[in-house]
Amino acid sequence: MAKLQIFIGENAGQELKEIAENGGFGDDVEVIDVGTEEGFPKVAELELTEIPSAYQDGKRCAIKYSDYNVEINCPAENEVIGEQSA
Repeated sequence: MAKLQIFIGENAGQELKEIAENGGFGDDVEVIDVGTEEGFPKVAELELTEIPSAYQDGKRCAIKYSDYNVEINCPAENEVIGEQSA
């Protein structure tokens, strides 16, 4: 499975960064600050419009907040989250 990329900003996604740094999303996670010189090209490449966002294998993952939990659910190989078929 490919690395999970979590895109955060100065005012959005800091809780995701903390969870990722503590191993809450597994070992193969890259936290990308969109406000940095390294982060901006990745934002442009994926055409991100929402922060925080999460991607795996170039596909957008769903971030679900509930009470005291945060879950990131990534699509299966042929599945796309957030789009409906015609």
